[in-house]
Amino acid sequence: MSKVRANLILAENGATALNGSSRFLSPKADRERFQLLRSQSDVILIGGRTYRSEPYRGISIPLLVASRSMREIAPGVEFHNCSPVELISIAKTQYQSILIEGGVDFLSGVIKAKVIDEIFLTRVKISGDGKLFDEEDLKQNYRMASEEVLDGLSFERWDLNDPI
Repeated sequence: MSKVRANLILAENGATALNGSSRFLSPKADRERFQLLRSQSDVILIGGRTYRSEPYRGISIPLLVASRSMREIAPGVEFHNCSPVELISIAKTQYQSILIEGGVDFLSGVIKAKVIDEIFLTRVKISGDGKLFDEEDLKQNYRMASEEVLDGLSFERWDLNDPI
């Protein structure tokens, strides 16, 4: 059975990016945890906007992208003209450990659909200027399973309330 996990960084104002990228919000401790999650994954899932704004060239595991307009040919990258929920279904037929690194648009629908098993949130004490993440569906469908505060960062793991 496949396990679906997601990773997201949130600024104190709920933004998920600074200057167009999440990497500008991400301190060293977050990047280390981010790399650990990647090392435990068979595939990464993202949306087209994340693919265009983040550095996804040269990663060592397959990358599946949900995009209605991307047609780029890149080694190790598969583009699918489908919704994020459909992309997760596709990934589950081929992979055991699935990591979602999609942004707000990608994550909002899959959190509402309850198709993620674990969500890893890092909260930083700076403001961002990207899209804002609405936590209402997260708090309704998931429960915080753990929290660790380290160097002013909050690392949270959220588990699905009622796994199907």
